[in-house]
Amino acid sequence: MKKVKKTTNKKNYTLDELKVMFDEFKAEVELDYHSYGILTPEAVRHIYHEFIKECQTNSKKRLLIITGRGAVVRPTIQKVLRSDKRIERYNIAGTFNGKSGAFEVILI
Repeated sequence: MKKVKKTTNKKNYTLDELKVMFDEFKAEVELDYHSYGILTPEAVRHIYHEFIKECQTNSKKRLLIITGRGAVVRPTIQKVLRSDKRIERYNIAGTFNGKSGAFEVILI
């Protein structure tokens, strides 16, 4: 009986190729709440609004807001994003940007 050699067409993709394949969101600037320590919802909102003002001043429209998956920052930011008229759209971050621990945001 003849042995059949199995071949695969799997390619080893580079990280850059994978990012393009998954339509990676390219942020111009990011805000990482991990660097602030423990925050109240009021402090979260204050930091957010200051960040958005700075982005508008510097003509930055594609933002990555890293919240982590905690019980204070993430839900507070999600509420703020829903109601902020300066936001064109936002999504939960993709594979290369933190998934459910971050938001990809586009300003108007």
